[in-house]
Amino acid sequence: MAEVMDAAPRPPRRTGPAAGRDGRPLGFAVVLVLLAAWWIASAYVAAHAARPDILLPSPLDVVAAIPRLAVFAGPGTELSYANALGVIAYHSAVSMATLLGGLAIGGAIGVGLALLLGWSRRLRLVFEGPLLLVRIIPLLSLLPLFLSWFGGTRTGAVSFVAFAVASMVFVNALEAIRNVSPLVQTYARTLGASAATVYRTVVVPAMVPELVGGLRVVLGLAWAILLAAEFLAAQSGLGRILILAQQYLDTSRMILIVILIMFYTYIFDRALALVARSLTRWVPRQK
Repeated sequence: MAEVMDAAPRPPRRTGPAAGRDGRPLGFAVVLVLLAAWWIASAYVAAHAARPDILLPSPLDVVAAIPRLAVFAGPGTELSYANALGVIAYHSAVSMATLLGGLAIGGAIGVGLALLLGWSRRLRLVFEGPLLLVRIIPLLSLLPLFLSWFGGTRTGAVSFVAFAVASMVFVNALEAIRNVSPLVQTYARTLGASAATVYRTVVVPAMVPELVGGLRVVLGLAWAILLAAEFLAAQSGLGRILILAQQYLDTSRMILIVILIMFYTYIFDRALALVARSLTRWVPRQK
C-alpha cells in the first residue's frame, strides 16, 4: 500500500514569494465587481428616489465629499483636499491612539487573568464564574455608566475599549489554554520538566496560534466599540466626524469614514498576522 502511494503522482509544491499569490487577482476582481454593483445601485436610486444623496450616494459623490471634511479644521478653513487630509490624519491619529491604548491595556489584563486561572485550578474555581458573568453583560449597555463616570473624556473611551477587549480576550485565551493537548504536557513532565517549566515552555507557546485567531476577531470588534464610545460624547476622533455627518444627513461622509475604518482594520489585521507568523514559526505551514 505504501509503495502504491509513493508511486502515485503528487502535485508540485509551490514555495517562495510566488506561493499564495494566486488569489490576489481574483480578490481584486471581486473588489471591482462590488464597486460596479455599488455604482449601479446608486444610479438606480438616483433615478427613482427624491433624495438619492441621502439614501445611497455614488462612489464619485463619496470622493467629492472629502473636501467637506476640512470644516473640522475650524471656521473659515478652505474646503480643499489638502486641508481635508490634514483633518483625516489628526482624527485618525486620535482614534488610533485610543484604540491601541485600549487594546494594550485590555489585552494585557485579559491574557494575564487567563494565564493565572490556567495555572491555578483553585483560582479558576473561585474566579472563572464571576469573570464569565461579567463577560455576558451587553457591552453597549455599559456605555451610559462609563459616560457618567468619565464624561466625554478620552480616558473614558480608552477605559471602555480596554474593558471590552479584556472581557473578550480573557475567554479566548482561557479556551486556548484548555485546548493545549495534555499529551505534550505529560511528555514534557516525563522528561523531567517541572510544572512551572511545562506551563512556560509548552502551554504558553502552544496557546498562541489559537489566541491569535481570537485576537484578529477582537481587533475588528474593537473598532466598533471605539466608534460607539466616540459616538456618544467624544470631541475628536473618527466617531465624532461620523456622528456629525449623521446629524446633517451627510451619507457621503458617513460612507467615507466607514471605508476609512475598513482600511485601517485591514492594515491592523495584516500587521497582527505578520507578528503572529513570526511568533509561531514552529507551526507547520500549509504549502
